[in-house]
Amino acid sequence: MAGVALAAGLERAVLAWAGPPGNLGPRPAKGPDMRPLPWQAAAWRPVVARTAAGAAIVAVLLAGVRFEGFEAIRVGVIGIALLACAATDLLAYRVPDAVTLPALAFALVLSAAAGEPELASALMAAAMAGGLLLLAAVLARGGLGGGDVKLGALIGAALGLPMAAFALAAGIVIGGFVVIGLYAMRWLEKDQAFPFAPFLALAALAFLLAG
Repeated sequence: MAGVALAAGLERAVLAWAGPPGNLGPRPAKGPDMRPLPWQAAAWRPVVARTAAGAAIVAVLLAGVRFEGFEAIRVGVIGIALLACAATDLLAYRVPDAVTLPALAFALVLSAAAGEPELASALMAAAMAGGLLLLAAVLARGGLGGGDVKLGALIGAALGLPMAAFALAAGIVIGGFVVIGLYAMRWLEKDQAFPFAPFLALAALAFLLAG
C-alpha cells in the first residue's frame, strides 16, 4: 500500500520537478531548438502528470503480483522513478537528478543485498549504458543531456547485463522510428528538440516488469 500511495503522489512531484509552464531552461547558442511542444502547454501538463501517476500505480500493482519481497519493492520503486523521468522529460526536457541519483543508489543497494541483478552485472551495465549515452550526448551536441546519461546508468543498475543492453536498444530503436515518423509528417521540424527519455524509461520498465 505504501508503494501505491507513493505512486499516487507522483502527479504533484512531476509538476514540481518540471517547473512552471514554459520553463524549458536556457536556450543554447548551439544545439536543438527547445521550443515548446503541444503537450507542454499549461492545459496539458496535469494530464501528462496524472497519466504518469496512474501508470505508476499500475506498475506497483503489477510488481506486487509478479514478484515477492524485496524484488517487488525494488521493481515498484524503480518503476515509479522511470515513469517520473519519462513525465518530466515530456514536460520540460528534464530528467531530474532528484529522481535518478537516489534511484540508482537504491538499485545498487538492493542488488548488493538481494542479488537481483548480481552486483557485478549491475555495475557493469550501469557503466555500459551510462557510457553509451554519454558518447551519444557528446555526438548529438545537445540532443541528449546529462539527465539522460544518469537515466541510462539507472537502467543498467536496475536490469543488469544483458537485459539493460536489450532495453536500451529497444528504447533507441522505437524512439528513432517515432522521431523519423514525426519528421516525415512535418509535426517535428529540423533541429527541434524532442524528449527521448520516455522511450528509454518505458522500454526499461517493460523489461523490468517482464522479469
